Amino acid sequence: MSIARDKANSTVSNFASTGIDDNADANSITINSSENLGIGTSTITNTSNYRNIHIEGTNGTIMRFMANGTQVGQIQADTNEFQLNAITSDPMVFKTNNTERMRLLSSGGLTFNGDTAAANALDDYEEGTFTPNFTGSSGGEASYSSREGSYTKIGRLVVAHIRMEISGKGSMSGSVQINNLPFTVANLLSTTSVEASGSVSFYAGMSTSVSSMSTFPMASTTNSQFHMQSGTSGTVMSSINVGDIDTDFNFRATVTYFTT
Repeated sequence: MSIARDKANSTVSNFASTGIDDNADANSITINSSENLGIGTSTITNTSNYRNIHIEGTNGTIMRFMANGTQVGQIQADTNEFQLNAITSDPMVFKTNNTERMRLLSSGGLTFNGDTAAANALDDYEEGTFTPNFTGSSGGEASYSSREGSYTKIGRLVVAHIRMEISGKGSMSGSVQINNLPFTVANLLSTTSVEASGSVSFYAGMSTSVSSMSTFPMASTTNSQFHMQSGTSGTVMSSINVGDIDTDFNFRATVTYFTT
């Protein structure tokens, strides 16, 4: 069945409706013999054993959802993207078994299982690379044979992987540290500046005997300081100073911390 807009060619006589107007010469709504619906087209794509709604537009299609005259939502599709759009400041809620499982907040971020607090929302995921530096806590920077860094950030959690080989210590002084982590280390622990931990999976080029090595991200900085347990019977970790490393010091490290 087709409902045509052309009065002269209409197959329905004495038809009056405020819902479907017939002022043009093209089919506006088509229902075929399989009871599938076409809007803007009479050529309906049928999927066997399903009821189909086929909406056709020159540039795409938009479905607007209204509440008391105000648009509250929209579905839009074109050749570039498919959009689900909550027009107002209300969240977008996803349910299964009539129970909320996920909520997209109007301010951005995802919450789960009925949680509505913005502070609990997962609001970021990214992967990237960065260029780490190797510096002294009292100044100076190494020269490099090679260096590279990569990171993954999920919400506030940052995991950074670092590979570095220096070719000289330059004017470095004090203790040694990784500098230029991809995000600032959050200050979450009030009684210490050591905010998180890092593992050193490989190191070489030490001038001091070392049994283990770690690196610690420092609060409110983009630095991660190196510490070591010296010799074979050390009972406490101490800072690695510039004099403890050779000019060819190299390492692989992973640093995990929360950012602001």
